[in-house]
Formats: sequence, C-alpha cells, structure tokens
Amino acid sequence: MLNLDNLQEIWFTIRKNKLRTALTAFGVFWGIFMLIFLLGSGTGLQKGVEKDFADEAINSIYMWTGTTSKPWKGMSPGRRIIFDRDDAELIKENVPGVGLVAPRSTLGGDFTLQYGANFGSFTVMATTDDYNRIYQQQHYLGRPLNELDLMEKRKVVAIGKRVADILFPETEDPTGEYIRIKDSFFRVIGVFTDNSNNGRNQERVYIPITTFQQVFDNRNRITMFAITTDGTVSAKEMEQGIIETLSKKYRFDPADRQALGINNTEENYKQFTNVFFAIRTLVWVVGIGTLMAGIIGVSNIMIIIVKERTREIGIRKAIGARPFSIVSMIVQESVLITAVAGYFGLVAGVGILELMSFGLEQMGGELPFFRAPSIDFNVAMIATIILVVAGAVSGLLPAMKAAKIKPIEALRSE
Repeated sequence: MLNLDNLQEIWFTIRKNKLRTALTAFGVFWGIFMLIFLLGSGTGLQKGVEKDFADEAINSIYMWTGTTSKPWKGMSPGRRIIFDRDDAELIKENVPGVGLVAPRSTLGGDFTLQYGANFGSFTVMATTDDYNRIYQQQHYLGRPLNELDLMEKRKVVAIGKRVADILFPETEDPTGEYIRIKDSFFRVIGVFTDNSNNGRNQERVYIPITTFQQVFDNRNRITMFAITTDGTVSAKEMEQGIIETLSKKYRFDPADRQALGINNTEENYKQFTNVFFAIRTLVWVVGIGTLMAGIIGVSNIMIIIVKERTREIGIRKAIGARPFSIVSMIVQESVLITAVAGYFGLVAGVGILELMSFGLEQMGGELPFFRAPSIDFNVAMIATIILVVAGAVSGLLPAMKAAKIKPIEALRSE
C-alpha cells in the first residue's frame, strides 16, 4: 500500500534523477496526449460528416434521368430517359420496401425572381411535401410545403435564406409577402437554411409540383425522384428493384449505369462509417504504440534504479524486508511516474480539444467535415486504466529482479 514513507522514498529517487525521470515521464505524457488528441480529432471528423448527412434520410436514394449507352432489345443507345409523375406510383406499386417517393422538377429558361425593386436569379424547384421529410431543410421562419398546398395547387413558395437576404434586405420576416416568378406571383410561406453544397442550396426556392405543372406547363415531366425505404429492405436492394421496374417501362438494359443517375445515401454513409472505423483503429494502434514507447522508457529507468539501489535493497532484506515489500516499492514508483505523466497528458489532450472546439465556435464558421472535436468519457476511462496497468507492468519486471537479490551479494556490490 502506498503510504507517506513510500512517497518520500519515491520523491527522493525522482529528485536524485530529475532529468532522466523527466525525459522518461515525457514519453508517457506524449503517448497519452497523442492518443487523446487523435481520437478527439477523429470524433470531430465523424461529427462533421454526420452533420452533412443530418439533412438527408440515411435510408434514401436520389435518382435522376440519364442517357442510354447500350443497345437493348432493338433500341439504339443514346436515348434520353425522361421521367413523368406516373413513375412515382409505378415505383410504389412494383418495388417492395419503398417508403416515400418525392418527385422534383426544375424550372428552366432565363428569368429572375423579383420583389419590388429587388430581384435575383435563383433556382426554382417543384416538389411535394414528402421531399422535406427526406431532405430535411430547417425552416426558421414559416413552414415548408404541405399536402393542402399540393391538393389546392396553391401559389406558395418556400425560399432559401440567401434568396430572402437579397429580395427582402430590410424585412425580418418575409412570410406573407408575394414574389414574382416569371409572370406569376407566389406567396412566401417559409424561409429555410441549408448548408449543403457550401450553402448554395439556400439559393433555391420550392413551389408545389402540382402548381408548377399547371402554371408553367411542364408536361408532367420529372427531373429527379427522392426515395426512401420502409425499413424492410436495404437501400441497395430497393435501388435494384427500381432500376428493373423503370428499365421495363423505358426499355433500357438494367446493367446500363448511364441510363439513370443514382446517389445512394445509405451506401455513402456505410462507406464513411467503414472509413472512420479504419481511422479509429489506426489511431488506437499509433496511440498505443507511442504510449508503449513511453512505458518501455519507464521500465528501463526502473531497471537502472534497481541496479543503483542494489546495496540498499540488500540491506533491507538483511534486516527482514519481505520480497513482497520490495516488489511493492518498485511497482508503486513505476505506477506513480506513469500515472502522473499520463494524467497530465490526458488533461493536455482534453484541453487542446476543448480549445479547438471553443475556437471553432467563436469564429462562427464551420469547417467541412469537421466540428466540435471531443473525447468520449469511456475512452478517457479506458486510457486511464491502460496507464495504471502499463505502469504496473513496466515496474513488475525490475521489481521481481530486485526481490531475487540475495543480501550477501547485494552488500558486496559497489
């Protein structure tokens, strides 16, 4: 057991070999510091990616039109595939595991959006209320499109923050105001933020797709579908089912990857998850390796200390000291040096992570794929346990060697 006498002995030994002890302790300090810093940075990286995925349903795919590149059943390559709104029902009825299907179209041509004397060129998109359930934009004013907007073909529009900043520079809440899109006026029902695509998605406005087709005569064409699973199948299985269903209608080879454009969010998320698992594994390997180098340094210094104190240990044994007390004394010293150095490394690692997190928050900016680095409490506990165990192990071998010293041989040593 560690008592005041033992502490005094350990302190005396440390003071006797200040530089050597300091350099050895620094190895442990640096090992645990790097482990905590790398793990915390990995967590920040993972949070950044998860935030980018937070706007989208993980179990979703996005599918848009393409051009065939292979001949198929008498059809020549180079045909443009064009979706229509009936495809939504076709997918729901024929593909197992489909949850939500949200069509989306884009208004083409040259035009500007105008409010009073303010105007700008922005992207006008048309969709349904399900789209905001799949791609979740944050409406900080008003509301998104709803089912009644579509049923009644209302002339309403949800606008991005940049659109609001340019068309309504002096108005805090533009909901209820009317903006002009081509020759038609739409009432603003909501303002949203969307940090995807470096914030450029905030230059979009959304109107009901039923209104879009009535006002702008889009001939029922759809540019893209956003589709989710109902949880019974994977997004990959659903994707294959949709390809096979649409290939029958539009007569293209299901293996022709240029006929349709597809972005599978679930598969992308899995890839990022696997990458982060590999990064975390690498960080643990590198961190533990660095820590082990420090632990070996502690073990070496304990061997030297035992050699220097051979005569003292022999005297202790000659006057009745038991082998356990000799082992305990050496191990305690090893654990104390490792634990203290590791604790300061742990505190420094957590401190630098908190400082980085505070700095990012104060700057008000967000780095792509990186935010709020931090260390999990369980990881800190595991690191602490590793320190104590490593300290005991590093001192055990020299301690056992010290316990085997015969008093008569020790007293003869210089």
